[in-house]
Amino acid sequence: MSRLPVPLTVIQALPPSTPLDRNQPPTQLIDSFGRVIRDLRLSITDRCNFRCVYCMDPDVTFAPRDELLTIDEHLDIARVAVRLGVTKVRITGGEPALHPGLIDLIRGLAGFNVDGSLDIAITTNGSFLDASTAGRWREAGLTRVTLSLDSLRQDRFAAITRSNATVDDVLAGIEAAKNAGLDPVRVNAVIVRGVNEDELVDLAQLARRLAIDVRLIEYMPLDSAHAWERTKVVPATEMLERIGSVYPLTPIGRDTTSSPATVFRFSDQPANSSGRIGIIASVTRSFCSTCSRLRITADGKVRPCLFAHDEWDIRPLLRTPSDSGALSVPSPVADGGGAERSEAEGVLFPPPRAGEVPSLRGGGGLPSVPNAHRNGTHDSHAPDPSRDAAIARFLADAVYAKTAGHIIDSPDFRQPARTMSAIGG
Repeated sequence: MSRLPVPLTVIQALPPSTPLDRNQPPTQLIDSFGRVIRDLRLSITDRCNFRCVYCMDPDVTFAPRDELLTIDEHLDIARVAVRLGVTKVRITGGEPALHPGLIDLIRGLAGFNVDGSLDIAITTNGSFLDASTAGRWREAGLTRVTLSLDSLRQDRFAAITRSNATVDDVLAGIEAAKNAGLDPVRVNAVIVRGVNEDELVDLAQLARRLAIDVRLIEYMPLDSAHAWERTKVVPATEMLERIGSVYPLTPIGRDTTSSPATVFRFSDQPANSSGRIGIIASVTRSFCSTCSRLRITADGKVRPCLFAHDEWDIRPLLRTPSDSGALSVPSPVADGGGAERSEAEGVLFPPPRAGEVPSLRGGGGLPSVPNAHRNGTHDSHAPDPSRDAAIARFLADAVYAKTAGHIIDSPDFRQPARTMSAIGG
C-alpha cells in the first residue's frame, strides 16, 4: 500500500497568537526564546526522482498538484519574510529542479535583493545540473548551490538513491556549479552506519580535490518507513576521528552563529583554503539554541522546526480574495492560567518568559521591498497591503511558537510524521 508523505497530526489553520501588541505590525520574526529568524526555506515540490533510503520509500504517493503552493504564493511569503528581516532564502524540495517554475522563483527572489545582501540558495540532488542549467540559475539570480552526494561508489550510490542517476552526473553538476560562479559549492552527505561510514576519508579527499565544502550529516529520523535507529547514527566525534587519522583537521567554527555546520579546514592547507569539512551533528550536538530557520512546505504548512509536530496552514490565507474581509488574524484571548489562546483554534500558548519578551512592536508597517515578481508571464495578482499584513502576522505568530529544541537524543523524542522530502531540507 502506498504511503502519503503528509503529517498524521492535526494541522492547525492558524498558529497561536503571540502575547504581544496586536495593534502594531510585526517588524521582525523572533521566537519566545529570543532567536531571530534570518533563514527561510521554501520547499517548492514534494516530488523527487530519487528514493533515498533515509528519506523516501519507493511507493510513496505525492500530494495533488493543486494542493501545492504556486510560485507566486511562495513569492508572496518570501517578500513579506524579507521585509521582516530574512537574509537567506533556500529553495528545497523534493527535488526543486523538477519544478517548471523554478527559474521564475529565482528571478522573483532576486528582485527582492535590492542591496545585494539577500542570499538565494538551492539544495539539489544534482542529477539535472549541467552547464546550461547552472548558467541559467546564476543568470536568474541564484547565488549558491548545495548538492547531495552520499557515496562515491556507483553501486552504493544506486542502492542509496534507488535512481537511474550516477555519481558522475552529480560530479558533473558540481563542476557546472563552480564554473557558473555559484560559490561556495557545497556537498551534503548523510552518513549512516553500515551504509557509507567507510567513505568518510574518500569524501574528505573529494573536498580537497575539488576545493569545495563537504558537509557530513548525522543520520536523522526523517525517513518515511520510520526505520531510524539510534545505533545507525555515526556521531560527529567518530567522523572527525576517522578523517583526522588520515587528514588532520583544524577547527574553524561556524560560518555564522546560526549555521548548522561546524567547519574544519585541512591542517596541511592554507587557512583560506576553499576545501573544507563541515559537520552537521543534529543528533549528538544539537544547535537548536542558535537556530534561525523557518520552513514552508510545498503544500503551504509553516514549520518553525524541522522536527516539529505542529504546523500551520498558510495556504487558505494566501488564496483568500483580498476584498473578502477575511484576511484578519484573530487577536489573542488571555487564558486564566496566564497562557494565550487563539480564538479561532482554542490552542493554548505559553506566555513569554519573564524578562525575555521580544519586541515586535514598531510603527510604520512593513519596510518596502520591490514587487519584482509581478511581471512577465507569472503576473497573477498585485501585492495587497492587507494580505501582506496578514501574512506577516501569521509568520510572526508561527515563529513565536518555535520550541526550545527537538530533543532527538532524548527518550521522549517522537519522530515527525512528515519525511524530509515532504518538509524540505
